[in-house]
Amino acid sequence: MEKRNVHEIFKNQSKRGNSYASWKLGMMHMVGRGCERSLKKSIHYLKRGAEQGSLLAQRDLARAALRGQVENISTDKAYDMLLFVLSQGITTGVSTLLLESGRPAVEKAAIKYLKGVSLERNAFEARLMVAIHNATGAGIPHSKAELLAQLQEQLKSQDASISD
Repeated sequence: MEKRNVHEIFKNQSKRGNSYASWKLGMMHMVGRGCERSLKKSIHYLKRGAEQGSLLAQRDLARAALRGQVENISTDKAYDMLLFVLSQGITTGVSTLLLESGRPAVEKAAIKYLKGVSLERNAFEARLMVAIHNATGAGIPHSKAELLAQLQEQLKSQDASISD
């Protein structure tokens, strides 16, 4: 049996307009899995996937732009792309970036979308992130320990106000 080259299969599918294949090629080149590691090729395929309508490609292209890896995509445009992806129901890898953006308008828009997430996919995570963001007012904790410490402080202050 002939061994099939997954990279070539995705490449042919990408040329035919398959947005998933384009996104997958972008990610393969990003990490060098089954092909050469190349940021230039990765960005090329992510852009193609985004143009073909892949929400995952748009998400990962915006993330790369926020890391300064993509020319011609401003930080504002990257956040707009992430908000669009979030509005379409993709929360994984998006929510934290938006809620930690340091931009009140972006954070407010993200919370609006996250509050409306359906109960099907990633809803628990999304709603938890909104609750944490609202409760702390200081953004998303970076660790479980930080979250626990913040929640304990809130409980202490609530207990103190009740006893007064």
